[in-house]
Amino acid sequence: MTSKAEILALAARYEELELWQNKLLDAIYYVQEAEQSCPSGFAFSHHAEMEISDCLCEVEEAMQEIADKVNQ
Repeated sequence: MTSKAEILALAARYEELELWQNKLLDAIYYVQEAEQSCPSGFAFSHHAEMEISDCLCEVEEAMQEIADKVNQ
């Protein structure tokens, strides 16, 4: 069984991850916006969105692990 202190620690970590998730989603939005408005003659990084998305997946996996622990 999970103690109150452990639950509070998990909740704090989840909140931290949730804030980071929102920042990553914002970053993806702005990368897409920048890519769409990139003037001709300029190369835009096609890796930026992919790398941020990879990080987002890691954050979402960590959030799911916390949710699974709490729901046990």
